[in-house]
Amino acid sequence: MSCPYAVVEYVERLMQEKVTPCYSLAVAYRGKTYEAYGGTVLTSDGTKVVAGPDVPFNVGSVTKIITSSLAVKLAEKGLISLDDPVSKYVPAYRYPHTILQLMLHTAGFAPPESLQWPANEQLDSYKQRIYDHPVSEVADRSAVYYTQGYTILMDILEIASGSSLGDLGSRYIFEPMEMSNTTIETSGWMPGTYTLPYDNGNNGPVNELEGLAVTGDSGLYSTAADLLRFGRMLLADGRYEGKQLFSEAAAKLLKREVTNHRFNKTPAMWVKGERDLYGCFGDFMTPSAMGHPGFSGCMLAIDPGFDFVGAFVTNSQKIHADWSYYRKLWNVAISGSDRV
Repeated sequence: MSCPYAVVEYVERLMQEKVTPCYSLAVAYRGKTYEAYGGTVLTSDGTKVVAGPDVPFNVGSVTKIITSSLAVKLAEKGLISLDDPVSKYVPAYRYPHTILQLMLHTAGFAPPESLQWPANEQLDSYKQRIYDHPVSEVADRSAVYYTQGYTILMDILEIASGSSLGDLGSRYIFEPMEMSNTTIETSGWMPGTYTLPYDNGNNGPVNELEGLAVTGDSGLYSTAADLLRFGRMLLADGRYEGKQLFSEAAAKLLKREVTNHRFNKTPAMWVKGERDLYGCFGDFMTPSAMGHPGFSGCMLAIDPGFDFVGAFVTNSQKIHADWSYYRKLWNVAISGSDRV
């Protein structure tokens, strides 16, 4: 079903104002689903691709939701506990932090300077810099966004399971949910069939992001429709198309605030709370709303209070530079869906 006119009008205006060259949006609201697409994008090989339901985008840090969910899936299978020390799986890790502290960004790290996502041949040295990086403060004193903690989390999951992060994603999430246009590992995809994020001025794709190593914190390629399937599964306490893909207990943990409302976080997502600490949730969303944005202008949002899931994917770092765009989008999406 097409998105309500007010929603399409909002995102089309973003294109007219050159905030983004394209977009893909999928919304589920009280049992109904809506989709909208628009714009044309250049890929790394110069191919022009019309944004549509099957065109994957780099969704940036939305990847962290998938990596965290895989950690909870391994806990469901008894392979790890989120309260296990990291060093139980990775002896090179020097601190007494738990897996959950890495997931919540509360281990006490400040982001390292000048550490770019690596190509495959640079992955070992990239990881070495992460493991050599010192903590800045006592754990659980604050929540400081430490994206590299998810590379350590990836190592834990791969060691505990004996499988790559990409294989785990395919086995437990992408294939069971028919997310056929989603992958963490793009080596099997042909350039020109998916989109890269544009530069800060939306002049063209950042080709340096082509073919990077899997790091667990970013680099997932997906569509709005695929992400919507995942969000609907969480909203339904782990059920998708009549199948229990995550246990009810696991799905509820992924949606549960676990910091006593100090940092408004579930193990996988940020939570709006009574006051939006992050600034990416809509004014009309309830305190139980949760989600995560990505640097390429993407966001997955879930609001149990409205029986709402929204997946928005673009290739525009301009959107991510001003999170009011996310807030306005979810305001319009919830209001517009309510009038259909």
